[in-house]
Amino acid sequence: MKKDLKENLKVRPECEIIRKEFSNDDDMYYSDFQFITNSQLGLLQDPRRYFHYRNIVENNLERNVSPAMVFGDAFHTSILEPHKFEEKFIVEPNINKRTNAGKEEYQKWLDDNIGMTSLKVKDYDCVMNMRNKLLSDSYFKELLSGGTAEYVDVWEEQGVNCKGKYDYITMDKIIDIKTTSNTCEKDKFIDTAEKYGYFRQAAFYLDGAWSHNEKAPREFYFIVIEKTPPYLFNVFIVGEDSYYKGRTEYKKRIKNYKDYIIGDSEGNKKLWEAKSEHI
Repeated sequence: MKKDLKENLKVRPECEIIRKEFSNDDDMYYSDFQFITNSQLGLLQDPRRYFHYRNIVENNLERNVSPAMVFGDAFHTSILEPHKFEEKFIVEPNINKRTNAGKEEYQKWLDDNIGMTSLKVKDYDCVMNMRNKLLSDSYFKELLSGGTAEYVDVWEEQGVNCKGKYDYITMDKIIDIKTTSNTCEKDKFIDTAEKYGYFRQAAFYLDGAWSHNEKAPREFYFIVIEKTPPYLFNVFIVGEDSYYKGRTEYKKRIKNYKDYIIGDSEGNKKLWEAKSEHI
């Protein structure tokens, strides 16, 4: 990381300790609930979803990891942390699992690769094709230069401890890479961004960076790439209206967190109550 960027991202000494711990341990980062993430805020539209997810994590219950999540993790690793790719992922061999012998062979392969995440050949090929598409583009390489990848930040918002992991951060921008099974055209992406809280993420991250340094990045970029040939991609800069829309949303979720999770000064918490609504 360049010296100037390191200075711009500096947090309070007491926060730097936990920030480094989160940076060095993915399991710790994703299993911690003392510092809230954007993903956890996403669950707080209905606190019941937050409590359900937290119960799964804290009690080491089996999580529902979708193929899309595995694919996204593999792609991000291939672009942002390529040195870790072979440590985390392995390509599934071509074994006929319909026979008893094939089932035994496949189980042995799983046992020999405990801790690794398996990728089907077609998914691995797709990840590599998408990666090569981006890395062959001069504009993409320009965007992802002079900064640092997978940077963990911590800050406080309304008395709540927060954290975020930026895909890539430079002196003037935070960049997030998204994959899509749909088109990467502007109108479609805006619909997706509103549905999945991408503008909330942008505002949450920008405000987090600004909270401890006025020289922090002022722009948020989304790089959106399609998962089918010819792997088209577009770059979108979050505008002022979208930023404020996201800001309003994350602050509302923070309030829900304080009301339902933390409670008031005396520890009194709101309880979720069923109600009817007009539709």
